[in-house]
Amino acid sequence: TVLMLFLDLMPAEAKQFDSFYAEFELAALQIGIENPKGYYEIVFCAAVWIIRQRKIAPIDVWVQGISGGQGSGKSTFAMLLKLVFERVHGLRVLTLSLDDFYLTLKERKALSEQVTPLLETRGVPGTHDVNLMNRIIADVCANRQTQVPRFDKAIDDREQDLEIVDAGVDILIVEGWCLGATGYSQSDIQQQQLCDPVNTLESIEDKDYVWRRYVNSQLTGEGYQALFRSFGGLFYLAIPNWEAVMQWRSLQETKLVAAKAQHLDSKTRLSDENGKHDQASGEIKTMDRSGIERFIMFYERLTKKMLVETSKTADFTFSLNKEHEFFSVHANVSSP
Repeated sequence: TVLMLFLDLMPAEAKQFDSFYAEFELAALQIGIENPKGYYEIVFCAAVWIIRQRKIAPIDVWVQGISGGQGSGKSTFAMLLKLVFERVHGLRVLTLSLDDFYLTLKERKALSEQVTPLLETRGVPGTHDVNLMNRIIADVCANRQTQVPRFDKAIDDREQDLEIVDAGVDILIVEGWCLGATGYSQSDIQQQQLCDPVNTLESIEDKDYVWRRYVNSQLTGEGYQALFRSFGGLFYLAIPNWEAVMQWRSLQETKLVAAKAQHLDSKTRLSDENGKHDQASGEIKTMDRSGIERFIMFYERLTKKMLVETSKTADFTFSLNKEHEFFSVHANVSSP
């Protein structure tokens, strides 16, 4: 294992590092991480960096963004970072996922009728309720109780119940695939880049550039930019290449199928005289390879753009290989 201690730990920090590993390893193995040590070195040092930043910044709540391509492990990183903060430092942590702020299916269908059918598919800027997300972040930072939505990908819609979060959060972790992304300017060169298709979805289903221009206008608008400005720091998990997204998204689909099955099992199923399940209970719909290929095309343009740009602007970029292991760390900031 390549040692990934990208910070020089103080004696007290080194002692914590040694003593907490056993607990971290157990938690990491339980969620399927095959190389807990490599993950631990990254996550522990990331936590130390934030702890040091909190001592410098005159704020009560530190907001940390975690960005990265599909399947890069943002939610896993956030979960383990939260574990370190809580167990080692005794801090109260709230994690928000950009995915939980997708517009409802009804809202996206309305948007698809008003602008372009492509906007019914969740994912790109313009399919999130960023104003709601910004209000919740403002509540947390102002030490107010708030309510957080949760999105259920198994049904492609937002859950009815909101999660109540009490005041008193120390660290807010926000994770999402396009956090920190930059859009295209109004210059002729940038607009030409926006109009040049990167895949068949854009060349065939967005011939008039309506979808691309709408997504870009949303990304460069105040909602997303205010969200990005709220971060005290940004970590970027860099995928090895675009091809890895297909492989990792296929694994996610397998997990999503299991989640859908669990969702259906948790519902009361009504049967008709022939023993068939009532339509209201839903059905397990899965994507085959061609379906996954089309789905990730929605993300391709921005993901590739971020690999070039965000990797240079994030505070730290953690690069992954095809085996989903960290192999390098690039810092764009100096350590305190």
